[in-house]
Amino acid sequence: MNPIHNVPIYVESHSMMIQAHEHPKFDPAHTRQLLEHINGLFAFERDFGGIDGIEQATLIQFRNPDHAGKVGSMVKRLIQLPLYFQEVRHFVPLDELQLHQRMLLAAATGYMLMGRDEVIAVLHEVPHGHIFCDTFEVNTDGVARSLAGYYADSIVRDSKPQYISKLNVTEVGKAISQAIGDLYWWSGKKQAFNHVQVERVRNTIRLLRAHENFAPDERTSSGAVIRRSFIQNGNTGSVSPILREHAGWRRYPTSSDAWYYGCWLNPVLRETLTYAEQDVSHVICDNAEQFQQELANMAQLHGTNRSPSAMGYGEDGSTAYFDSLFFMQGAQRTARFDSGGKDGNQWTAPLFGSLSLEHPAVLALTASALTELPADAFELDKLNPRAFVPHVVRAKLTAAGYELVVEFSDGQLAQCEVSLQTEEA
Repeated sequence: MNPIHNVPIYVESHSMMIQAHEHPKFDPAHTRQLLEHINGLFAFERDFGGIDGIEQATLIQFRNPDHAGKVGSMVKRLIQLPLYFQEVRHFVPLDELQLHQRMLLAAATGYMLMGRDEVIAVLHEVPHGHIFCDTFEVNTDGVARSLAGYYADSIVRDSKPQYISKLNVTEVGKAISQAIGDLYWWSGKKQAFNHVQVERVRNTIRLLRAHENFAPDERTSSGAVIRRSFIQNGNTGSVSPILREHAGWRRYPTSSDAWYYGCWLNPVLRETLTYAEQDVSHVICDNAEQFQQELANMAQLHGTNRSPSAMGYGEDGSTAYFDSLFFMQGAQRTARFDSGGKDGNQWTAPLFGSLSLEHPAVLALTASALTELPADAFELDKLNPRAFVPHVVRAKLTAAGYELVVEFSDGQLAQCEVSLQTEEA
């Protein structure tokens, strides 16, 4: 039998890979020409594109005639992927020349040539500019399947070998769920998932469970530990038992607060907690520096533009009131350095500060000159990202109270006066 007839050709149809001759738009003449061309590539050298012999080859049509949006696409790049962890199957990448040979063929024909036991992603751009990422695996029997979950903007990251031994406890949990899902979904599709693939997934689950007890904690960018959990059919009230376990928890107000979303923090324990649509993220800081960085990240996420907590209406128009967050204890007075504003639907909260009225440095102020205050005598609103820009605060006495000047490390200044006079009701 002519060897070209033994090269399987697959095309994706209705989210399933089928043999090309089973497709309604199958063109025998075109397929014959394609197979003769492939046979010619192996005629003089047994190895082409890293495939050892034409009998080891599989063709995949990624320009599917059923997918009108992908017809006429331009191949940008082929990327080989390690589908399995290194402890399960050691990844041996193709060299640049081998991938280049295959890319030229793919660009010319719309078919990707793959060897046995390979995973390759093809990035191709359609005329209107969108880049598609189609990823395929060919198993040890030469049978192809299409893999979901790979995207053009993250494919380079996915092309790096992964090790079970380097996973943290959160990554292990996700990997176990993924592997169990793959085994459940694909094991019934015997044609696309042979005994080699099944055994690899089972081995993956076994090694992941063995590593689970020794995996390190997941940590945030600040170095703090983050522990994740899930509350089925929950709401923000579902985290109350966690918050009641230790005193000192406070609500962290955001414009996204709802029954399905909420943030809390505990400055004594140096912890934060977020509930978002049944997912709970509990951040535990080891030191004050980590806690400050977590607060800075929260302020950057929620505080750049934030909605008023209330609106007041009077003869002179409306006034917006904003939440603020201070950790200072004892008698204090709030300082307002600017008026904030509104740009369309986006609100910018004023820059607030809090001055301790009982701190020795504040009690020692005079009217003669501005004096630098220590960090525990004044603090900026922790909901505002500006609070985490390094700054120096100076103050002096005035006839009505205090003058405050905040000098930020980026050169900006904020200035206001704090009155000690009792406001009339």
